[in-house]
Amino acid sequence: MHPPTSTSSPRATRREILGTGGLVLAYAAVLAGLVLAGAQAGAAARALLEPPREATAPVAVDPDVARARRGLERRLASDEQVRRWESSRAELLRAAMTHERAGRHREALYPLDAILEMFPSDEKALGTLGRCWLALGDPAKARDFADRAAKADPRELVAFRTRAFAAAALGRLDEALADARHVMHVTPGDLEMRLFQAGLYERSGRRHHAIAAWERVIELAGSDAGTLARARGRIRALAHEILGEATGAEGSR
Repeated sequence: MHPPTSTSSPRATRREILGTGGLVLAYAAVLAGLVLAGAQAGAAARALLEPPREATAPVAVDPDVARARRGLERRLASDEQVRRWESSRAELLRAAMTHERAGRHREALYPLDAILEMFPSDEKALGTLGRCWLALGDPAKARDFADRAAKADPRELVAFRTRAFAAAALGRLDEALADARHVMHVTPGDLEMRLFQAGLYERSGRRHHAIAAWERVIELAGSDAGTLARARGRIRALAHEILGEATGAEGSR
């Protein structure tokens, strides 16, 4: 007996295959829909289980705290500016000192003025300006800057020296003597100021004081032959002037 032969056509076979594939695609679509639905359901469940989130409101800042914070920020910015200025000050002061030592006193004025724009009471800049103006032949400006330096720092003896020299150049002898005495009180061995003091006493006509000052110069001069000769010569000349005045006064009686 022969097996039954299929009577289906090739077109029917293709329909069967396509039908089977369509069924598979349909099953896949159903499965994907179930997965998506499950994910959505899970999200919905979590949303139901989680407590509702409240909207975050801006935190109010206490006005005093805000003011203190702004003040701190300003101080920090100011401190940084001061640090930059101090660095510039040091460089400018070195440049001015270099000019002064080289005798370029007018060139030294510019960096010193720049320092005073940042630090109006800088005793170093003020004192150096006083010396420069004295060297440039302007004792009035020299005295003004030296006076400001001495008031800014009473320990700055250079300012007192400059002010004494400037006052003497202006004919203010008592003021010059007061500053000279102050310097010599702190530095009794200052030979230059002793010479200056002796000259001031002579200019003011106080010969006895001048002789005492020249005697002090001799004590400090040591082996300086030139200074010793000068001091002894001035003492002899002053003694003769005093003696001559005394003799003239007796003869007039």
